[in-house]
Amino acid sequence: MYSDTIEEKYENLKYKYEKLQKEYGDLQREYRKTDDKLYSANFRIKHELEPRIQSERNAYDRYILSGGDSCFSQGINGGCGFHCSNFGEEENCKEVISEITNDELLKYYTDNEAFDSVPIVREELVSRGLEKEVKSIDEQYCRQCIEDLNKKIFGTKQTIKLYENVLVNGYQD
Repeated sequence: MYSDTIEEKYENLKYKYEKLQKEYGDLQREYRKTDDKLYSANFRIKHELEPRIQSERNAYDRYILSGGDSCFSQGINGGCGFHCSNFGEEENCKEVISEITNDELLKYYTDNEAFDSVPIVREELVSRGLEKEVKSIDEQYCRQCIEDLNKKIFGTKQTIKLYENVLVNGYQD
């Protein structure tokens, strides 16, 4: 071991470096797969599971509190409109929405991501001839999503650079 020549030491170090590079590549692929799975799981949670859970909660609350007629209970309590927990889910909501001003409806659409959760609001806005405003709001939301994803990508790139630095320079305390 002590009698290794410089060429042998070099070859050993080269072999270790290549092995580490391969492991690093494998880890990067594993990280991307894990990140994709996480994104997919979060997407399913947000767009499938949470709405189902909320729908079940709403149904249970309606059953317990008002015998199944949430609109009656909300109406009696003055809760019809944006603050209703079932806003946009009932046929009676169309009548309530028709009485709301364009500005109020656009503000609700923007502030509550109604395009994601209350499609009846979007339909009403389009039927009022506000398709241009709706597209602008949707575009702004998409830009924000892209910006958020770009920040995440930048953070991931920074992490990868740190790992590459460790591979090249070794761990430094």
